[in-house]
Amino acid sequence: MGKAFRYIQRGDIAVFYMINDRAKCRALDLIMPAVTHLGGAVVSIGLAAAALMLGRAGELNYGWNYGWNISISLAFSHLLIHCIKKIVNRPRPNISLSRVNTFDISLYDYSFPSGHTTAAFSIAASISLIFPQLGIYPFVLAGLVGMSRIYLGVHYPTDVLIGALIGTASAFYTNYFLPIIYL
Repeated sequence: MGKAFRYIQRGDIAVFYMINDRAKCRALDLIMPAVTHLGGAVVSIGLAAAALMLGRAGELNYGWNYGWNISISLAFSHLLIHCIKKIVNRPRPNISLSRVNTFDISLYDYSFPSGHTTAAFSIAASISLIFPQLGIYPFVLAGLVGMSRIYLGVHYPTDVLIGALIGTASAFYTNYFLPIIYL
């Protein structure tokens, strides 16, 4: 197990530097700090609240149910990742590695898994389940949030990957296994 873990860790660091250092350019330096906020608390909670308000204001109550699905998926995924962060205690790249482009972001809590990515994928999967005609677009946007976290030097690729899986699984679980009718 130790050998496999070291292999994954070396690959994780190599991909991290490829995105954080080699892909660095002026355009991404402007875009990525804005994109990363799409997975932040203000936007993700704001979207969930907006879905609840719009659903309640509409003539059809199923919109209210969708708002609750998004909210519950987001809450469940975040409770889960905060527990995982406390158990794993993985230091952020700016603490463990040298030559990290951090964009003056100094986070010192734990890295694994990425909360922004989890939120983005929880919302993307929820929206995709509600509006399948949107196709992969919500996931593309969520993927950009995940990439931004690596580009900004605050997460490793595996932090982002596991955050994406947890967020997506949370949305599917909420949608398919919690058949709750909300008032």
